[in-house]
Amino acid sequence: PQRRPRPPRRLPPPPPPPPQYYEMCPPRKRPPTTRPQIDAGLPLPLPQQQQRSRRRSRRHSLGLERGRFFSIVLILALILTPSFVRAFVTTTRKQQRRRGVSPRPFGKVAHNNGGKEEHGTDASLVVVPDNDNDNNNHRLLPQHIAIICDGNSRWAAARGLPAAAGHAAGAERVVQILSTLQNVGVRYCTLYGFSTENWSRPPAEINDLLRVMEQTARRLRTQIRASDARIRILGDLDDARIPAGLRDILTQIQNETTRGVAKESSNETCRQTVCLAINYGGRRDILKAAQRLAEEAMESSDPTFIDSLTEDDLSSYLGTDGIPDPDLLIRTSGEHRISNFLLWNIAYAEIYFTDTLWPDFDSTCILEALSWYSRRHRRFGSRSDAAATVVQKNGTPSTFS
Repeated sequence: PQRRPRPPRRLPPPPPPPPQYYEMCPPRKRPPTTRPQIDAGLPLPLPQQQQRSRRRSRRHSLGLERGRFFSIVLILALILTPSFVRAFVTTTRKQQRRRGVSPRPFGKVAHNNGGKEEHGTDASLVVVPDNDNDNNNHRLLPQHIAIICDGNSRWAAARGLPAAAGHAAGAERVVQILSTLQNVGVRYCTLYGFSTENWSRPPAEINDLLRVMEQTARRLRTQIRASDARIRILGDLDDARIPAGLRDILTQIQNETTRGVAKESSNETCRQTVCLAINYGGRRDILKAAQRLAEEAMESSDPTFIDSLTEDDLSSYLGTDGIPDPDLLIRTSGEHRISNFLLWNIAYAEIYFTDTLWPDFDSTCILEALSWYSRRHRRFGSRSDAAATVVQKNGTPSTFS
């Protein structure tokens, strides 16, 4: 018999389509669509490609916009800055005070550029002091500046350094400040280096401080030889606790720079006088002056000698004899005291306190102090011309300074 044909074999159902390759990859690692994917019949991630292209176009356009914006701002700043400064920043001294801006520290300031005068506050300027008749009654540039150099140890402690490093940094600042004051035109400068009370510090710190002083003195000796300046030592150098090397170098510098300077003509030609207060105390200085004056009174046969004594007579026996009284006293490191420094001489000095530690007190800081001094109105105990007027209970006006 004829065989019946077999029915067609039923094939198993096709397997489910594999997951798309782009769905198996992380979003940021999806490869771009290629030709084999199209040949394999895989769907193309068109929405994803469109999103990527849109993002790229946005970033590109945003970058172009930012670049154009900053370019325009830079060009405008370069073009308009000089005219803007000339038109709006250059103001008079009265306008600066009215706006609360610190005026120039002192009158006319000229560069060493062939006699042309330019205003500025650089350390290389030469100052021609003048008077501001409207608001001040004194020369805007002080003749004598006294500085209490404080804060060396705190400066070193804040940086994790030994105290000797702070004293060394303070010595470097001394050399810089003296050069700045000489260029500015300050004729007298007194620096408080070591007081009679500093002997109570630890012996190691005292030895480091005295060693740094000796090194600084040798540097100043070389610097002063090249300039018309002199050194004067205030304090007791005969103290046995002072090292012989420091005593010898200070004595040599003082003798070398004061040869023939005692005359008035020599004082006029001297550009700067630097007074170094080492082993100095204001009370001890006054005590020694009183002792010398008492000895002279005992030796004198004039019965009116004591009654005829004046303040100038006592001043002539002080260690600062021949040096004018300080016009400006500067104290660094944020302390608000004078620490037994020039007690007789700073009776009418303007006192300037600053939080800046001495190793950080640079030329900009000293110019700020000079600017502050130029705005002061010194009265010297007299009544001010701009004294305030008040009305008492009886209706009569009264003035007070």
